[in-house]
Amino acid sequence: MIDVKIGHQRCGNRQLNDVIVELTPPSVQLLALTADGTKPGLHLRIQSAPGKPAEVEALLFGKKLALGVSQGGEIGTWRFRRAGGQWKASRV
Repeated sequence: MIDVKIGHQRCGNRQLNDVIVELTPPSVQLLALTADGTKPGLHLRIQSAPGKPAEVEALLFGKKLALGVSQGGEIGTWRFRRAGGQWKASRV
């Protein structure tokens, strides 16, 4: 499991010491988590371990998102956006 955390800061009334994203399975490697430069949202890039395909899940700000299957050694990119008050993930 990989956790990406931010420091102890505040954003409005929310304490920003929460985990931003947590990836499973543990064999998935986080390559990048960046703000989308053109639209509101985030980009996530991962690489799965060589070998068997893995069913990848992300816990984004505490919300579980199924990202789908990543083939062994594959690099994949997803865009996260908020829609209707919920986070949505789409592969790009």
